[in-house]
Amino acid sequence: MATDLAINVLRASKGPVVRAGDLLGVLYSGTLVNGEGTPFDANYDFADFAPVPSRSLFTFILGSGQVIQGWDQALAGRRLGEVLDLTIPADLAYGNAGAPPSIPPDAPLRFRVELVGAIPDGASKAIYPSYQELGVSKKIAAQAEKLAMKMDARKIGAGTDDSLAGGETKDLLIGLSGNDVLEGGAQADVLIGGPGANRYVYSAFTDSLPKRGKQDQILGFQRSSDKVDLSALSDAVVYIGKKPFSREAGEVRFAAGSLQLDADGNGRADLEILLPGVNRFSASSLLF
Repeated sequence: MATDLAINVLRASKGPVVRAGDLLGVLYSGTLVNGEGTPFDANYDFADFAPVPSRSLFTFILGSGQVIQGWDQALAGRRLGEVLDLTIPADLAYGNAGAPPSIPPDAPLRFRVELVGAIPDGASKAIYPSYQELGVSKKIAAQAEKLAMKMDARKIGAGTDDSLAGGETKDLLIGLSGNDVLEGGAQADVLIGGPGANRYVYSAFTDSLPKRGKQDQILGFQRSSDKVDLSALSDAVVYIGKKPFSREAGEVRFAAGSLQLDADGNGRADLEILLPGVNRFSASSLLF
């Protein structure tokens, strides 16, 4: 029945509303509602927050019949930036004919959809949600917008307890709501956890080198709930506050917005992470 169409909002947004006639661009993954959740199509992997190889953003004119009825009905009036879980009954999908070989007859479908951007009906320029519209604070959003120009890649969480991992490039990782795990990997990354209890993981010294322009930046770090995980880098970590290194292996210090680790005891930092706006730090914010 058409009344069985269900929408679950994972990531809320205050972005622009999309309407019939807009050219909408989305990321999506589709599975059968068959007890096993058999996947049948996707252009995006929402587990890894990465595009499916050889696939690109899917675009269509909303309300024009270019997609199944369930999509046209569910997405009209939604906001750019939202991530939605859609459960679509068979009569609003492919009906009793199905779409062989991947979709059998009378099959209800489940989709995860991110509304990335749109060209409004009658316009010529694409519009996108801002970081602030996705829930990032005004101050942090302004910093992110400026730093994003220097980044090679971007991943934004779906509004759940997400794990975001960068690669060998300069990455912007934004967790948003939920208790997120962020690991930038190599290069100078920008990490934003959001309001949950977030964990920032460092697995190699090259993840954030103690050189100008090589350090990660964690924006909006919350001393009350966030953690910096250094457990992969040293067997015995000792937090020494603002004191200078004393040539003891495993010392961690924080001063002037900079968190440093001397892993080998040579009196010099092997890892340095910048925490802009953070004036105080304590051992309780470390995992080791």
